[in-house]
Amino acid sequence: MEKLTLSAIEFSRAMSSRSRVDLLRLLATKDMTADEIAEKLFLKTITVRHHLNMLNRVGMIEEEVAKDCGMEKGYAYICVMHLRRK
Repeated sequence: MEKLTLSAIEFSRAMSSRSRVDLLRLLATKDMTADEIAEKLFLKTITVRHHLNMLNRVGMIEEEVAKDCGMEKGYAYICVMHLRRK
């Protein structure tokens, strides 16, 4: 019997959560922030961040940091998540 690689195990673990599957479905429609995802899925942002970290580790999503220039002093950074596109 062939040994499973760590990435195959991590992928299986990532897909074993209904919340992560729902999260991926949302990201398939448009890029979103963790707060936007949390609002849509009725979850706390910290919970969404946990799921996003898992999906990012296995390479299923990417995180992009964009500057919001709407502030006079300094910058607010917004992390936008999207499905990884090859």
